[in-house]
Amino acid sequence: MARRYGGDPDGAMAALKELIEADPEYGRAFQEQGHVLLVLNRPAEAAGAFTRAVDLNPGLAASWKALVPACGPR
Repeated sequence: MARRYGGDPDGAMAALKELIEADPEYGRAFQEQGHVLLVLNRPAEAAGAFTRAVDLNPGLAASWKALVPACGPR
């Protein structure tokens, strides 16, 4: 989060890659990955990351909220 808030989305993605490799069941890492992918204007990939996040941890409200627009009318 600090790297994303600090304006370093590429650094955030690199750190998240390491975190996910170390613990592929950590839902919050996928949630943060989704937020970073939104910053990078990659909404389809972000939706996948948020979906993985809630699959791993259904209590991640921010991921559910981020998925609402992806589930709306197209």
